[in-house]
Amino acid sequence: MEHIRLPKVENVRLLDRVSPRRSRVGTLYLTATHTIFVENEAGVRNETWVSISETTGPDIRVEDVVR
Repeated sequence: MEHIRLPKVENVRLLDRVSPRRSRVGTLYLTATHTIFVENEAGVRNETWVSISETTGPDIRVEDVVR
């Protein structure tokens, strides 16, 4: 974790490639082993965990940060 300078990024849009209308806004957390997306929906805490070893493929990328 000592190399991660910004372990938390707020207002990140997670895109759904199958249905772009289903994109979600939340907070992205980076750890030494996982990338965690927590949805910002009121009253619900949906988390999506992705192992760092699964993000080495060309299809995983961070595209949008909501401003």
